[in-house]
Amino acid sequence: SVHCVVCSVHFTVCSVHFTVCSVHFTVCSVHYMVCSVHFAVCSVRFTVCSVHYIVCSVHFTVCSVHYMVCSVHFAVCSVRFTVCSVHYMVCSVHFTVCSVHC
Repeated sequence: SVHCVVCSVHFTVCSVHFTVCSVHFTVCSVHYMVCSVHFAVCSVRFTVCSVHYIVCSVHFTVCSVHYMVCSVHFAVCSVRFTVCSVHYMVCSVHFTVCSVHC
């Protein structure tokens, strides 16, 4: 009968559609697994980068403080050297005067 033929055709169309859906779902599943692995790798890399950034920030802060301390120390040393130089010149002049008088 016509109804049986229509039912048969409809079932065939449904079967083809289900097959297409199954293939599409398989492709989606594989894609999701790939995405999951990629996300896991990205998460690990982000964590490593975050830790590295924190370590670098601390290191940079320590370096900055050390540089400031060194700058102050160098300024103090420069002043002390200038004072010593002036003192040496005064001593030299004094020694010259003493030598002439002696």
